[in-house]
Amino acid sequence: MMTGLLGLFIFFLLLSWAWAQHESDKNGASIGLSEILTTAGVEWGAYVTILACHLGKLTVLWEAPRFEEKDLNSKIKSTQLPVILVPSMHFGSSMFRFLYFRLRSHFFKSLWPFAWKSFLQDSSLLEDQLARFLQEVLDRTGSQEFNLISFGSSHPIVSRCLSRPQFASKSFKWISISGPRIKSAPMKLLSTARIRSAFGQEPGPQTPTVQIAGQVDILCYPSEIFGLPEPIYVPNVGHYGVLLHSKTTQSILEALR
Repeated sequence: MMTGLLGLFIFFLLLSWAWAQHESDKNGASIGLSEILTTAGVEWGAYVTILACHLGKLTVLWEAPRFEEKDLNSKIKSTQLPVILVPSMHFGSSMFRFLYFRLRSHFFKSLWPFAWKSFLQDSSLLEDQLARFLQEVLDRTGSQEFNLISFGSSHPIVSRCLSRPQFASKSFKWISISGPRIKSAPMKLLSTARIRSAFGQEPGPQTPTVQIAGQVDILCYPSEIFGLPEPIYVPNVGHYGVLLHSKTTQSILEALR
C-alpha cells in the first residue's frame, strides 16, 4: 500500500510539473519547485481521500413526499427537489460523500447518487443509462424539476443526455465540477476506451448553469476547454481538491437555492 501511495504521489508530481511547464510557456509565469510540490501534495491528498470515500456506498435519500398535481402549481421548496449526483467516468457516486453530507445537513430531502455500469464503454449506451435513471427519478418523485451535479469526464455525456427531447419540457439546473467540454492534453494521454468514446462525438448543446473548477487543475487546462459559462475558480486546489473545498459547497448551495 505504501508503495502504491508513493507511486501515486510521483504520478501527481509529474502532472504538476507538466502543468507548471505549460503555464510558464503560455503566461510567462515563474512557478517554483515548492509550488509544484504543494500542488502535487494537495491533489494527491484529495485523490486518496476520494478513494477512501468508496469504502462505503452512498444510498438514495428520499424523505420528501411525492409531488402531486396540486403541488406543481404551488411554490416548491428547493430542498424538496431531487438532486442527482453523477460521478466521472471511472469513479463511483461515493466520491460525493462530503457534498452529500453537507446537502443533508442543509435539509435537502431528495438525493439520488448515480453509478455507471462497469461493463458499458460506448457513449450512446452510457447516455441511455443516465437518461433512464433521470426519467426514473422524475417518475418516482412526480417532479417536473431537478438539479444535477456532475464531476469531471462525465461532462459530455451529461450534456448530450440533457439535450434529449424527453427533457426539453423539464426545468433543471446543471452544476459541473472540474468538467471539461473537450479533452485536455493530459486526458488525451491518459484516456481509456470509455473516455475516448465519451469525448469522441461533438459536445452536446446543453451547457451547465454553473461551472466550478480548481485554479490549479493539473488535468484540465487551458481554461478554454471548459467552454461556457466561465468557471467559478477555487484557489489553491486542482482537479480533485476542488470537490472537497468549502467554496465549492457554498457555490453549489447558492445555485440550488
